[in-house]
Amino acid sequence: MRHKLLASTALTTGTAFVAGAALGADLRMPVKAPPVVQPFSWNGCYVGANAGVVSGHVRQEIIIPGIAVSSSSETGTGFIGGGQIGCNWQYAPNWVAGIEGDINYVDVSRSRRFSSVFAGEDTVVSQATRLHWLGTVRGRLGYGWDRAFLYATGGLAIGNVRSSVSAVVNGSSNFFGSDSDTRVGWTLGAGYEYAFSRTVSGKVEYLHFDLGNSSYSVLGGGTRLPPTWGASAKLSGDIVRVGVNFKFSE
Repeated sequence: MRHKLLASTALTTGTAFVAGAALGADLRMPVKAPPVVQPFSWNGCYVGANAGVVSGHVRQEIIIPGIAVSSSSETGTGFIGGGQIGCNWQYAPNWVAGIEGDINYVDVSRSRRFSSVFAGEDTVVSQATRLHWLGTVRGRLGYGWDRAFLYATGGLAIGNVRSSVSAVVNGSSNFFGSDSDTRVGWTLGAGYEYAFSRTVSGKVEYLHFDLGNSSYSVLGGGTRLPPTWGASAKLSGDIVRVGVNFKFSE
């Protein structure tokens, strides 16, 4: 009986010793901390590309001094596409401010043709206006919800516009005038951008632009009509486009 008691005591003591050693070893093992997930940030600079539709509103006018004024207002729709570059700064903590510039090819134009009798002369007149390219330099300000960014934008609009007038009087005498220059105006709009990853985002954007009015002279002669006419063209428009940005720095 005494031998059984001694054996039982030894067994209990050994089990407790092993368990205590194992517990001590567990307590000494380092506990791995859960990974820290960095919150998404819109900070950084990017480059990208865009494409969309532009609706150009053209108001054209021809003035034959002392005889007539002819004007028209028309809208033409075309393609716009190009590239952009910009930088964002996130602060406080969800507001995002940025600056963006873009340059775009544009295919939008309007033309008109009309016939009339001015001062007893049979006259056929053609007038056309075309926007060749458009660039903008804009500020952006908005609010970011993690990977989503809603913003307002506005700044300068710069575009190359060509306008021209040609007229044939009595089938032979020609009048002609044109103006081609780079105009500076303004643009305002809004957009929504979503980040698919920390470096790639997509956006949809609306912009209204106004490139102002340009006046030029139409010259001719050999008729009872004045040798110098006036002409002008005012161009504004609306853009709806999508784009993709690739962030290259933070």
